[in-house]
Parts: sequence; structure tokens; C-alpha cells
Amino acid sequence: RRIIKIKGLAKVSRRASNLFKASATPAATWGHQVCGVAPSQLLVMERNALACAGFRPHGRCKTVALILAYGYLGTPHGRIIRETIIAWLEVTRFAYAQGKMPQIAAAWVKARDKLQADNRITLVKGIMTNVIFTLKSLGWKPSHFNVWEDPNGDRWVLGDASVAPHIVANKLIHSMHQARLADASQHFDGGGMQDGVDWEITLSSVSYTHLTLPTRDLV
Repeated sequence: RRIIKIKGLAKVSRRASNLFKASATPAATWGHQVCGVAPSQLLVMERNALACAGFRPHGRCKTVALILAYGYLGTPHGRIIRETIIAWLEVTRFAYAQGKMPQIAAAWVKARDKLQADNRITLVKGIMTNVIFTLKSLGWKPSHFNVWEDPNGDRWVLGDASVAPHIVANKLIHSMHQARLADASQHFDGGGMQDGVDWEITLSSVSYTHLTLPTRDLV
């Protein structure tokens, strides 16, 4: 009912997307850090997010439209990634304070090996397996609970409590967008997006509240 009401408001004002961010998204994803979000559920959420921002299905590029509506780091999938990583770092910091790091490290190896051959959402049984599933889905290698390798081969070591979770989360969100832009580049007039988009210039030159053209004509 909440999303239906926001969709109706979006026909009057695209600022209804703020209601989706503040109300519908938290309600739809509560507890996702532990149980994960299936790709099919994420697809439905993103379609609802665009409908609540006033984007009609015809002629839109889902990847570009979501960034235009919610920002590069604020798309529904981006928020899920950030909240998952922040929750995981909170768990590891608590475990470190309690002297439980050896148990965390041993459990990570078992969970990683289980998801190595078959990375399915149905194998997610808690926050640890959800983090591994998320990393592998984004093309990262979850070597250890605190050592991850991104698609470019760079190693990220989460050594202690001084590590800012948002830095790691933002890098993961960037990996997500890069993969999606590669797919979007195959759509109509999408050639070149696989090499990246200068979002700062693009977003500053588009007045979202007065946006009337299809998103594929704006980038």
C-alpha cells in the first residue's frame, strides 16, 4: 500500500522518490544484512523505485535512471551493499573486542568454500554468508574475513577499527555500477558507457525535477 501511494504521488511530483528512500526502502529491506536480497527481489525493488520517481518503463535505461533519481551511491542496490558492509564491520569489531577473531576466521573459510562453487542466495544463512555472496556477486574475491580483492586485483585489508566502512562500501558500489554500465552499453545509444560515465558533469547538467526526456537521450 505504501508503494502504491508513492507511485500515485510520483505522477504529480518526482520528489516522491524521497518518500521511497525514507519509508518504502527501509520497510522492504529490514533485516536484509542477515537474510540477503535475492536478485529477483532486487529487480522488483528497483522497478518500484523508478515508478516512485516518476519514470515510466518505456524508453528508459534502468541503470541510468536509478542514478539520476537516487544518486550514484544512493540507489536501492547501493544502499543494500553499504548497510551490509557496515553491519559486517560492526560484527568483526565486536568479535575483536571479545577475542573471537579465530572463530570468525575459521567460520569464514568454511562459508567461503561452500559458496565457492555455487554462489546462490539460497545458501545465505546469516550475515557472513551474505557478505561472501555479495562480494562474489560483484566480482570480488573474499579471501579472508578481512582481506578482499577487487576486480582490478587490488587487495583491501580491513585491519582494525580505524577502517572507514564507507570507503569499502563505496568501492563495492562502484564495482556494481561498472558491471551494470557494461550491460547498459549494449542498449540503444549506450555505446561508450562500458568505459564509465562522468556522473558529476552529467548530474550537474540535468535538472531532475524538470526531467521530461527519456534517460537514454541524456547521457
